Amino acid sequence: LLALLMPVLLAFAALPSAMAPAFYGWISLLMIPAASGVAVFGTRDILASRRLARLAPRPAASLAGALRVRQRILITGGTGFIGSRLVEALATAGHDVTVLTRNSRTAAGLATPVRIVTSLHQITADETFDAIINLAGKPVISGLWTARFRRRTLFSRLRLAAEIRRLVMRLRVKPPVVLTASAIGFYGLKNDEVLTEYSRIENDGSFSHRSCAAVERHAIRLRRLGVRVVTLRI
Repeated sequence: LLALLMPVLLAFAALPSAMAPAFYGWISLLMIPAASGVAVFGTRDILASRRLARLAPRPAASLAGALRVRQRILITGGTGFIGSRLVEALATAGHDVTVLTRNSRTAAGLATPVRIVTSLHQITADETFDAIINLAGKPVISGLWTARFRRRTLFSRLRLAAEIRRLVMRLRVKPPVVLTASAIGFYGLKNDEVLTEYSRIENDGSFSHRSCAAVERHAIRLRRLGVRVVTLRI
């Protein structure tokens, strides 16, 4: 495009510096309200930016205020959108947090102090946890929902669910609770209907339902080991 405009640009460059009014008929008439609109929205954005300080999140430690006694918690997916804030809340409140991440470099920005492990095999059988929180898995919004993408997304979640089950089996003291991230897609496509854990579940054949149902089936198998299981339908 610039190559096509080169003759025009060269002609402009030869002119003396000046501001010359020009009128292009109806196009100019359209541009006047458009430019005015840009000015109005720019002013609005400047005023809105002044409110950013009031929108700053409150101290993370207050989010863990209900946990009065120091807890030992294992978190998978602790570097994600929800996990990183959860780790910050627990760590700054003084809890003992262990984070599983496949890439230790991604954990560099987490609140400290936290313990980083890159494999659940690094956790010995004599360790104890008050809770295991599983938030890990390939993000569903990281690509087009092709058949290959869906297989990889579901496999990443089921593989980790199996790893957590093997960990719980070899721990001498079982954790009282395991929380696994699921989603409201478990209920099927419900549009704007308000959903609770008592809402009717519809197997509509969608990937959302099938993936959530598969994850929850694997998670609740931990109940056979005497562990309370929570499926958090985000």
